Amino acid sequence: RQLLTESMVLAALGGALGLVFAYAGLDLLIDFAARYTPRAPQVSIDIWVLLFTLGVSLGTGLIFGTFPALPGTRDLGRSMKEGGRTTASGGLQLRRGLVVLQVALSFVLLVGAGLTLRSLSALQAVDPGFATEQVMLARISPDNINQTMQANHEFLAELGRTVGDLPMVRSAALTDQPPYQSNNPFLQTFQIEGRDASETQALPQFDRIVITSGYFATLDIPLLEGRVFTENDESAEADPVAIINETLARQYWEDESPVGAQVSFDQGTNWVRIVGVVGDTRPYGPETPVTPELYRPFFQTGMPTWLVVRTVGEPMGAARAIKDAAYAMASNPVSDIQTLDVLRGDAVSSPRLTASLLGVFALLALAVTLTGIAGVMAFAVSQRTREMGLRLALGAQPGKLLNMVVRQGMVQVVAGLVLGIGGALAFGRVLTDMLFSVDAGDPTTFVVVVAALAVAGLIAVLIPARRAIAVDPATALRSD
Repeated sequence: RQLLTESMVLAALGGALGLVFAYAGLDLLIDFAARYTPRAPQVSIDIWVLLFTLGVSLGTGLIFGTFPALPGTRDLGRSMKEGGRTTASGGLQLRRGLVVLQVALSFVLLVGAGLTLRSLSALQAVDPGFATEQVMLARISPDNINQTMQANHEFLAELGRTVGDLPMVRSAALTDQPPYQSNNPFLQTFQIEGRDASETQALPQFDRIVITSGYFATLDIPLLEGRVFTENDESAEADPVAIINETLARQYWEDESPVGAQVSFDQGTNWVRIVGVVGDTRPYGPETPVTPELYRPFFQTGMPTWLVVRTVGEPMGAARAIKDAAYAMASNPVSDIQTLDVLRGDAVSSPRLTASLLGVFALLALAVTLTGIAGVMAFAVSQRTREMGLRLALGAQPGKLLNMVVRQGMVQVVAGLVLGIGGALAFGRVLTDMLFSVDAGDPTTFVVVVAALAVAGLIAVLIPARRAIAVDPATALRSD
């Protein structure tokens, strides 16, 4: 009853501490669940969670608190004759087995956290191909572009010029597909003049983007060949022209120059001349591969619905001036003002959340594991106090005694690492779809986690091991 009471008290305290951790991580869990269900905001610590925690806590205390009463532990006479070592030995083996499982679980979670962190680092290192600093987006209200085509063109052109002339604005442009406002490109096919149509159909498609002449300068997209659009291209009477990105040029023209070539989007009825090649971009996020892109000038096709602005100073500091200038032209002209830096960060928010959640679980598991190792070793040392004193009294070197205790403790750590490697390889396959540019069996991650967990385990073993060599032989020999 005494052991059971102690176990129940400890389990209840552990459950209460678990609720504290749960409350602290509730927002993180809700954000994670929101990726999979719209009901994530309903997640809360309610009466059912409290009852579940109480049940698990009391059940844990009851199960593990009754081990002393199991068959094989009731031979009181034998236990007293052997100083309680029989019971202690059986309990110690069970504790060691649990420590091995704890090490294995910690290894799996640490590897998962390591893989997702490396994946997140790779995502953040991806070059989007355009500038994000001091760049902001603003949506143009549909209320101002539902008139005649000519009126719409005149309003949008005047809006771009007005914003671009502001003192705190370096440049401004219009587009119908700004970065990070869509997850997937809208692909189209085209025909190249002088080539067989069937040959073209076998090649990849392209993504069309409508822009004004200042778009490439505003986003700092480099011109690789030819020229960019000018104001002369932005009229219905101008010759139809287009600019393509490097990927599209390489896929369709290989080593030839595409500048001067003509393409058609209506099976040869109308032709558009390519006048330039620009660098590749990733407007749909770092996880989306570079898409073949073709840019068309405003007035010749499409209708821009976004304003892209590059400011002199901090972007949101210029937001009020941009709104005031736009409101002077029309009512409610722009909305959804956002910076590209924030949108770029949002593009990796999902993998960042996964890495954070796995990291928290891994750290908690590691804390439990190290506590378990230190506790088991401390218990083992306390059970062998007389033995340690006797060894020291007979002339055993403290260093050798320390090595013996450390070696016995590290056996559990090594066994857990071996078991954890297999579990981590299986768990890595589950994470494959969530990783970017990182293999699920990444050797660097495994080596780092093995080293870190081994060092942490060694430190946890050393604490009680140092107590073992500090035993006073006389006191130890009198302990029984």
